[in-house]
Amino acid sequence: MSLVGAGGIGKTVLAQAAARQARDRFADGVWLVELARLSEPRLIVETLATTLQITLTGEGDPHALARALGDACVLVVVDNCEHVADAAGGVISTLLADAPNLSVLVTSQEPLRLAQENLYRLSPLRVPAEANLESARTAGAVALFEARARTADPRFTLSNDNVAAVIDVCYRLDGIPLAIELAAVRVPVLGVEGLRERLGARFRILTTGARQGLRRHQTLRAALDWSHGLLTRDEQAVFRRIGIFVGGFGLKAAQQVGRDDQIDDWAALEHLGALVEKSLVALDDAHGEPRYRLLETARAYAREKLDESGERERVARAHAQATLEVFEGALYEEHLLTGSARLQKYLPDLEDARAALDWSQQADERLFVALAGAVAWIWVGAGQRLEGVRCNRAAIAKITRDTPAKLAARLLIEWKALAWPEEGTKVVPVSAHALELYRSLGDEQALFAALCRHAECLTVGAPVEADRFLDEAGRIWRSDWPAALRLQFFWVRACALHQQGRCEESLAMLEESIRLAKIIGDARMRAKGQTSLTVALPTSDPDNDVLAFQAVAPTPDATAYQLNQLYAFQPANAAYYFNLTGNNDKWLIGKNNIWYVILPTGKLYRWTLSIAQTLTAANLIASLDPGVYVEPRLLWNANPPTPPALTFLFQGNQLTIQRPASLTGVFFVDVTVSDGLLTAKRTIEVTLN
Repeated sequence: MSLVGAGGIGKTVLAQAAARQARDRFADGVWLVELARLSEPRLIVETLATTLQITLTGEGDPHALARALGDACVLVVVDNCEHVADAAGGVISTLLADAPNLSVLVTSQEPLRLAQENLYRLSPLRVPAEANLESARTAGAVALFEARARTADPRFTLSNDNVAAVIDVCYRLDGIPLAIELAAVRVPVLGVEGLRERLGARFRILTTGARQGLRRHQTLRAALDWSHGLLTRDEQAVFRRIGIFVGGFGLKAAQQVGRDDQIDDWAALEHLGALVEKSLVALDDAHGEPRYRLLETARAYAREKLDESGERERVARAHAQATLEVFEGALYEEHLLTGSARLQKYLPDLEDARAALDWSQQADERLFVALAGAVAWIWVGAGQRLEGVRCNRAAIAKITRDTPAKLAARLLIEWKALAWPEEGTKVVPVSAHALELYRSLGDEQALFAALCRHAECLTVGAPVEADRFLDEAGRIWRSDWPAALRLQFFWVRACALHQQGRCEESLAMLEESIRLAKIIGDARMRAKGQTSLTVALPTSDPDNDVLAFQAVAPTPDATAYQLNQLYAFQPANAAYYFNLTGNNDKWLIGKNNIWYVILPTGKLYRWTLSIAQTLTAANLIASLDPGVYVEPRLLWNANPPTPPALTFLFQGNQLTIQRPASLTGVFFVDVTVSDGLLTAKRTIEVTLN
């Protein structure tokens, strides 16, 4: 049996504990053979014999050692084999073949790759997800931290005040026992909060281990120096380069980042596999395509080595290019995967997209534009729309005449989804520009999607014009295109017809979108259509309406925000659903004449029709969440036929309307509140005498 894992993960402690528990099963004893200080592989047999108190006549002969053992029933724990793995594997294989009652327990950072080997790979200690005091104490990482901190300072107590900080420390140290122990002994001097604040300099902070332990366990850096020193030169190169990744990464991206003139893609693959075997890189292949990741401490060490190598800029460019290719793959799959499946697949790459965008914005403007356009679709689904707005606005500013039309087009076409409602009708010319660029590319499928996107910008304010672009999209549609392309078409057509008052035709389009969503298995678009249809055509029995909602949104106890993220609930639909299920008090939803807003926290707010109360509530929400903005605007009631010269001043909870003295009549003030993802509006009647 081989216990395999990263340095400091607790292999030796576990092996010794297992040996103590098993000693009654071995009549001739349990023996610990420590190889950490052994520098000559040829001395392995001699070291084993000395520990087992066996005198050999032949030098370094494993067969002679096996004969000396004979039928003895013994367990030998061979500790720290990684630096002599090949030689140790040969010796142990011979002993197991020739000594029938011998059992061997090995600890190593990499497997010995023997036919007789049973492999047990150690994982880090569990770190709890929530800062609950009682449950946190049952997690191995927190329990170890508490025990070691109390040894260092008997006054230390895990409490509600510090449990969140302790969990964060354990999380940032990857649940590695050695790192946690080294951190805990700093508590008497730094306190938990001081320790957490200084973990950015972890290699300077975590430097005091047990005096009787191995030298490489005295400091965190020494443990990593030992592991790094066991790598070949090319393995070291690949290791430091993949340190550029922020999160997990795929094989192709690792190859792009890890290769150079001497290391091709195949060699990079081989070296990556060696890093996995040597417990420096974690592999997750449970969901199909393999994903790799470095533990946070290993990543920090790899980045130090990357900076020392002078390769940082070259590797950062390779990382940005690799990230671009990942998200260009997502664009290709836009209509091959459902929206939720595509989001789930690519969301793990978002942190690396952020890093690539930050680097390219300063280093390569064309690459920045390309990345921003490729990543733009994910911001809303990830609940980070305002971040997407900032990113795309910066990228749009860098578009020049030399920017390839394809890159500019895909960046501009996403602007409406990101910038609405702040930009209002300003998104229309941007979308129109994108549409003209798509016309120049000669890609009819991309043009079809662009026509639908542009039409969506026009559904409120110019629904008849939206129909004209949808008609054009219908003329170029081809039956061999992905069926999912039609979903957007039906949804936008339904919205345009609804805005024109053509309700029966709109409902027919809505039903068609639901039918198609069922066929292709797009749960979000099906829910979006079905909930809208249920609100538009409620039955006489509210229970039936509840069942209709739950059929497409089966997640129990979902918040309003989750309903939007998982099932594309519109704000009005979420409000209607919570009314039906009797959650008015919980969700602060009223049944009649209410104005609602849904924040990412999942909370819903309501207030009344009066201007003062409306704006006070809006200001309250804005103070609770910086992502909320308030914008008072005028909606003219078409009488007289031309808009008047009105100006608005909004301060605190006061809305002041300035007008010519001669202007009288009835007007409607439309106040908009948005959390950066969802929007709520209330139209208030104002009479000017």
